[in-house]
Amino acid sequence: MRYRLRDNLYAAKADKLILLDLEADRYFALPPSLEMALREVIAQPETTDPACENIALLVRQKLIVEEPTVASNPDTAILPAAERELILPACVRPHWTLTAQLAAIQINMAIKCRAMGLNRLRADTFRSRARYAPRQDSGLETYFLIAASFAKLDYIFPVADRCLVRTLSFLRASHVRGYFPSFVVGVQARPFSAHCWAQSGDLVLNDRLENVAGYVPILVI
Repeated sequence: MRYRLRDNLYAAKADKLILLDLEADRYFALPPSLEMALREVIAQPETTDPACENIALLVRQKLIVEEPTVASNPDTAILPAAERELILPACVRPHWTLTAQLAAIQINMAIKCRAMGLNRLRADTFRSRARYAPRQDSGLETYFLIAASFAKLDYIFPVADRCLVRTLSFLRASHVRGYFPSFVVGVQARPFSAHCWAQSGDLVLNDRLENVAGYVPILVI
């Protein structure tokens, strides 16, 4: 019998298998015996034994389902490895109208992040993309301007522990201008933590490369 992760549940292999549950708005690890069983399901779903006690427990906990019963998850953690970060040229100066707009966007996003779980924020991101026509160029000059305005606001909106608000705000400012970088959620086992950032190809747009290098992408939107 074939099994797979249920919808809105994602897995990433760090030092241990880490799961991201969008419906419950949490990330977590499993006990070793269940982790081993789930690794086998992911690696060889066609050979899964439904009589296995750990497999049955994964089914009861609604972590896995029979493959034919649900559609595949629409998001997959497939993205070029982050190899570069956005470095502002000295000549780039923030524009006051963009800076004011980003201040308003960050306030709005902070409210949304308190009111919504990650699943609803994902849907909100898709709706934001759908409102604007994509541009065909790389968007690098626009990303420079957005990043410069973010830097100007750092004394009002602290950087620490605000990766979700900052990333969603960066995405929204990009969408308005016709650019759609990826929203990346990463996890790591030691220390057990999650982080998110905006990325275009292998270029990290709103964070330092050293800050994201230790994280394994688990969700890419």
